Amino acid sequence: MRRLCEKALPRNDIARIRYFTAKVSSTPSDPGRAARQESYLRALQTVRNLTIHYGQFVVNQKYLKAVDPADGQAKRPLVLVPEEKGSDVNLASHLILDGCRDAFDVAVVVRHCFARWR
Repeated sequence: MRRLCEKALPRNDIARIRYFTAKVSSTPSDPGRAARQESYLRALQTVRNLTIHYGQFVVNQKYLKAVDPADGQAKRPLVLVPEEKGSDVNLASHLILDGCRDAFDVAVVVRHCFARWR
């Protein structure tokens, strides 16, 4: 993470890196999910001047459109959808607070996501 910032901003000193995420849970289809994230977060904790800030996951029920429902199946089934909450608010709050504290001349927000398609 630090190396990415240094490469992206070669003329700037990287004073602080804030990482915003939420802890995931393993699922029957992906039993190693939480362990992989925990390994990644432990690795991030070794990065100088990096702090980790946590939101949370909530599971909501939503009606979504079925891709190709069979005869008699619902065209808009009720499904459980996990959603990350709080990370975006935490990011915005820290950005405003750090700006008010004159903690940076340049702030950069980098978004990355890991998708696992099967």
